[in-house]
Amino acid sequence: MKKILLIATAVALGFAVTRCNSGLGNVAGAGGLMSSGMKSSITTMQSMGNAMGGSGTFAVGGLNILSAATSCGTHAEPVSGGIGLPTTDPKYALQKFYCAMAADSSGPESVSGAVSLINAIVCAIEKQTTGGLPFDGSSIAITGITLDLSCAKQAQIDSMSGTTGLTSAVLTIAGGANVTSAKNPTFSEIPGNTHYSHGVKIESNTPGLVKFIIVAKFAAGSSDPAKGGDFEFATLGTGTMMQGGAIEFTAGKIYGSGAVKHLWYESRLNRAKTSGGDPICPSVAGSCGFSRHTRISTDISFVNGDIDTVSNMSGIITDGGDAAGSSGQTDQISVATATGNLATGLTGKYFSKSALAPSALSGATLTGTFTGMGETAATSCILSAGSSITTTCGAAPSPLMPTGVMDTFFSPANTSTWLTDASTHGGIGFTGSATFADEQYAQ
Repeated sequence: MKKILLIATAVALGFAVTRCNSGLGNVAGAGGLMSSGMKSSITTMQSMGNAMGGSGTFAVGGLNILSAATSCGTHAEPVSGGIGLPTTDPKYALQKFYCAMAADSSGPESVSGAVSLINAIVCAIEKQTTGGLPFDGSSIAITGITLDLSCAKQAQIDSMSGTTGLTSAVLTIAGGANVTSAKNPTFSEIPGNTHYSHGVKIESNTPGLVKFIIVAKFAAGSSDPAKGGDFEFATLGTGTMMQGGAIEFTAGKIYGSGAVKHLWYESRLNRAKTSGGDPICPSVAGSCGFSRHTRISTDISFVNGDIDTVSNMSGIITDGGDAAGSSGQTDQISVATATGNLATGLTGKYFSKSALAPSALSGATLTGTFTGMGETAATSCILSAGSSITTTCGAAPSPLMPTGVMDTFFSPANTSTWLTDASTHGGIGFTGSATFADEQYAQ
């Protein structure tokens, strides 16, 4: 699954995001604003995860020191001693959020990994492109891109090339594609955009092969959140290079004035199938038959460019598996939540149930109408920065129990509605707790 995700994301994001960078530099009066914004976002998101770990480490139950390198697996999943951490372990929920934020994955399994992959391609296109995209609504024909070690990690190149140890990977789109760039874009998918200042759309000449859109908005003069700049982006990708008609959406935003900023992140993907030939994901491989949705909101404060505190955190991560028409998948659902303030109490909770596919959740809520979701681990807490995870939570906040029905959140519809709505609702971002609502916007 990871290799397919990487190739699809790289091809789509690669051509889309990268040339956008040079053009944005010309428009904004400072070279490489999108690139620096992406790079700063990676640092900020990983720093947030590290803040959860107390200056990069995280004492867990007095048993071991948690770091992203040793306690997060290849796909940003919680591990201990190189082995997957049992979901019954009280550390599981908070460690899952830690890995989602801090893990240096080579693909979109972690927040920073998703942005890192975009940035790698941005760098590559900068190296091989003279000038930049015009951002005037016109299109430019493209054929391929070369990613090497000066822009990407070895693991990214290995995954994209399918071979270990190569120093570069060449990505192509069969039949070529066109890249359209525009200021205040009004692509057909976002006809009423009033929020994002720049956009790039790539669409293959072969219908249905690949379509990818990235839109961005950033503070003039600085896109480094640690230095006072705001930065946000949203992406949408689909096509047979991205496993059929499934639509993948990610969005990130770091915004605010003064020492305290707010970070939002959302990623949604649904490759669940009804049959082996389902056009949502025609393959029967393990890269089909699953759904994943992440929604995180938190306040962050900076000291000397590093994240000092994480507060007002509210997050949900759901994973679902559906065996219909897919090899290597089993029916299962899980929910991890996190809430609180790192300094005074951060609480995690994890629920799961096997032999149940997300499609069985119609109308169900986490409490009340649906009683089949079992607590697989006790409520766990961090009572102060740098302290161990404990199940004796005392004055720590009550676990986040997201409101609303779960089925749409677990299995988001394959549609461009989210990107359309974000472009007219001021981008992603909301106040209060994360919920199971299909969309949460500040306005």
